[in-house]
Amino acid sequence: MQAAAQHRAARAHRVDRRHRGDAAGGVQAVLTGPDLPIPFGILPVSQDEHTLCVDKVHFIGDPVAAVAATTEETATAALDLIKIVYEPLKSFDSAEARRRASRAADSRLRRTAATSTS
Repeated sequence: MQAAAQHRAARAHRVDRRHRGDAAGGVQAVLTGPDLPIPFGILPVSQDEHTLCVDKVHFIGDPVAAVAATTEETATAALDLIKIVYEPLKSFDSAEARRRASRAADSRLRRTAATSTS
């Protein structure tokens, strides 16, 4: 099972290794991005992908940690023990950008209409 990012754009500042989840009985492995640093890619244009985020998350749901355990319940419990400290980064909000662009275009149309009727 995987722990997923809760931020749109952030630096995974610290994974609290004291609470990694591997202390829970039945946990076989707990992995984070630094455990898998070698990039790969299935397509030639994407040779820089990582299995788990190494230092930054790019979207909500980006995989940050993974747990292998003897049961799903144990894996879920172990994931709940993993504490990740994020440093939010400035992100591009496309919905907000569209609203700003729409307001700017509307303002330009009004100015154009006002000058053409004068």
